[in-house]
Amino acid sequence: MSLQSRNMAFPPPQPAVASNDFFLGGLNFSAGEDKIGATLLVQIRPDGSVRDHFRLKIHGNLNMGIYFPAPLLFDRPEAKGVWLYIAGKPDDIELPVDRSASDFIDVQGALQDRSLDTVDSLGEHIPAEAFRNILFSAGNAKNAVGACYRYGVTFTTGGEPHLQVQGLPIPAKFLKANHHVDNVPTICLTWTRLDMYMGDNNPYQGPVPMLFSTEPKEAAAAVAANHERARDEVHKVTSRLLIMENLTLPQAIGYLAKYRPALGTYPFDNRAPRPSGSGLGKRTAKKPRIFLTPSGATEDTGV
Repeated sequence: MSLQSRNMAFPPPQPAVASNDFFLGGLNFSAGEDKIGATLLVQIRPDGSVRDHFRLKIHGNLNMGIYFPAPLLFDRPEAKGVWLYIAGKPDDIELPVDRSASDFIDVQGALQDRSLDTVDSLGEHIPAEAFRNILFSAGNAKNAVGACYRYGVTFTTGGEPHLQVQGLPIPAKFLKANHHVDNVPTICLTWTRLDMYMGDNNPYQGPVPMLFSTEPKEAAAAVAANHERARDEVHKVTSRLLIMENLTLPQAIGYLAKYRPALGTYPFDNRAPRPSGSGLGKRTAKKPRIFLTPSGATEDTGV
């Protein structure tokens, strides 16, 4: 089963609704793609009303290389000249249901299981023993050297969708409950634009969704019968999407030392104030360093 047409407003005259059996998997989103894409998946009831659950599915079938400089996360001399590298595919990025960000991944653990590597500015593997050694030193929440990262789908103040790799300078095991939410300030380690259809009938409405239901035919008929209600129902989901707040390393250290509410805003929620704030739309990493290459090709990183 493929995606519905991306060249129309929402909802289309004949809306497509997929079986709820495919909500968690089974659809081919990546066939022929040469970009990193994202699609909003929304569950609706047979009467066309929205259920509480949505997914942001990241997709793309090319090889992906992610690079970011270790000093963005570590204020230590051992981090100088060290880059952190993640290899995989966009399809590997899994965001939990009802979340626009993944769980945090510990840098030390990722180095141990080799899902994260240390490289130089040319992308060549380096042992970086001094850097690695500081991560394995004993410590508690106040003096431990470590960091964690996650993936997040965020938006610019102009509504453009981005995928960010976001970090905090603390081992994942020391994170508190209020850090395990989407709206938490983080360091933007790197980023890329997402290929995501945003619709053409209202710039503040948000992404055009793919719909799922336990009764697809009934749900499609309900959406077709009342377009305005369908837009309002889907807007309940898009209004939960964020412009996430980005910090510098010193700001992140201060935030972890003394908690404060995040300044992220909701660009598609008409009830919320328009996006503002010094940390919004100002990425710590100015240059995107997420590269896509065909299988077997050599990356020209230029990091």
